[in-house]
Amino acid sequence: MRIVDISKCKMGDEAVRSVVGLLEDNTTVSHLSLAENGFGEGVVESIVQLIQRNTTISDLNLFGNLLKDPGATLIAEALQFNSTLTKIDLGGNGITDDGAISLAQALSSNVTLTDLRLFGSSIGVKGASAFAQLLLTNTTLSVLWLSSGQRIGDNGAIIISDSLHSNSTLKHLNLGSNNVSENGAKSLSKSLQFNTTLRILHLGENALSDSGAQSIAQLIQYNSTLTDIRLNNNKIGLQGLKALFQSIQENTSITHLDLSSKFHEGVKNKLVLIAIVDDVTSIYKRVRQNRDKKIGEFFETLERSEKEETKSKIQKFIKDNIHFINISHSDYC
Repeated sequence: MRIVDISKCKMGDEAVRSVVGLLEDNTTVSHLSLAENGFGEGVVESIVQLIQRNTTISDLNLFGNLLKDPGATLIAEALQFNSTLTKIDLGGNGITDDGAISLAQALSSNVTLTDLRLFGSSIGVKGASAFAQLLLTNTTLSVLWLSSGQRIGDNGAIIISDSLHSNSTLKHLNLGSNNVSENGAKSLSKSLQFNTTLRILHLGENALSDSGAQSIAQLIQYNSTLTDIRLNNNKIGLQGLKALFQSIQENTSITHLDLSSKFHEGVKNKLVLIAIVDDVTSIYKRVRQNRDKKIGEFFETLERSEKEETKSKIQKFIKDNIHFINISHSDYC
């Protein structure tokens, strides 16, 4: 038995301590998940002992519990001396800047951990700054998730982007849902244009509008290493979408570009697809001429007037590109 998964079992602290205690000297289990069991700081001592004593567990999932900053700090101290764990998920544990700083400082002396996930934590600029400092010197961390905290913002994104100039290890950076807007996107674009390591960049559910999308489009033009960019659920309009689509025409490395949106999906997807096959100025002109019509009725009229030619072009674009561009396209297939 190499995987032990007892997630979502609503185990009490005592039960979790018993399980963890049994695994301290186990030499066969490599993956342990205790996610979403609701335990708190009372279990941390047992987890710390596990990290210190076990020599085979490489993947530890503690997502969705109540460890908070004190628990994160104790785990961070244990990680300084651990040479087995390569992945740990501490997301959804109420960790704030204090816990993040402890973890970042601990990893400066850890040469084994490659994957750290803090999804859903309340990490702000101070925590982002601590991880930026780590990225300047760390040579093992390849995956870093700081998503869904809503607090990093442009300032935190700029600080992190500055560290990516010299980092040659990180392959996956997730800053989704952190109120990153134009300035953050511009800084990331500038830092990553000549980065040859990062493969996956998540900026979904932020506050990017057209200018932010245009910065990412510029990144796509110059970077030949990124393969996956997530921009879902932002505020990108027609000009930004146009810039992104133009940039991927000359890029040969991107295999997935997520532009999906839960906001006004039908209307937005029609805008996206028509932008591909028509002139942007012409579209705006026709929108202004039809300003008194409901937007849905306008696009129905537009599609009827150019039905065959437009549909043919749209279907060809989908056929050529839908394998890596994530947009709803059911209306056209």
